[in-house]
Amino acid sequence: MSPEQLAAYVTGFVDGEGTFYTTTQNIGRQMICGFGMQIRADDANMLDLVIKVMGLKRYSRATVRARTRRFNSGGKGHPLAQLLVRNMGELHDVVVPFFIANPLLGKKRRDFAI
Repeated sequence: MSPEQLAAYVTGFVDGEGTFYTTTQNIGRQMICGFGMQIRADDANMLDLVIKVMGLKRYSRATVRARTRRFNSGGKGHPLAQLLVRNMGELHDVVVPFFIANPLLGKKRRDFAI
């Protein structure tokens, strides 16, 4: 795939699986912005693709246990692969320019705009 096709693929993947969020800490005195994705651990290589195509350098990547209990899962959630970007420099210098150059088309476009 060409770099443009990979960027379009990642944008579509984020449109379906990603999240943009804001939260507060220190009793509302500090606002934290972030970008993240959480997918099944057996698809973790997709997060590596997102990291590579977007050019992320400062991020957190982990495998976590899902909180939800699924039918026939023995009472345990599936392991999940997680990608989090909360570093303001990385958000400003990498994430925002990537999605300006490769606009989201679905409902995540509104979340990104905030």
